[in-house]
Amino acid sequence: VGYRRHRDTIPDDGSEENDARRITAITYTNPDWQPKDGGELRVWLSRKDHYGVVDIEPLPGRLVVFLSGLLDHEVRPSFAPRVALTSWMW
Repeated sequence: VGYRRHRDTIPDDGSEENDARRITAITYTNPDWQPKDGGELRVWLSRKDHYGVVDIEPLPGRLVVFLSGLLDHEVRPSFAPRVALTSWMW
């Protein structure tokens, strides 16, 4: 299982009338995760493909927080059970 490159919402215009997600928070709870298990969170630091790409391992207790409308990201294919608790804030 994985998710292709996307954003969690459209970019926020800052207005109070906008009910779009503003912040994404992901907590990982994978006590025995190994690199062979996959499921990394890949983030793009710019809009250009493969420029500024960072893979974040789903290590137990790791919290990742980012602006929902500004960060392109994907979940790499997973080859073992994996738990990620995702919350969105408005």
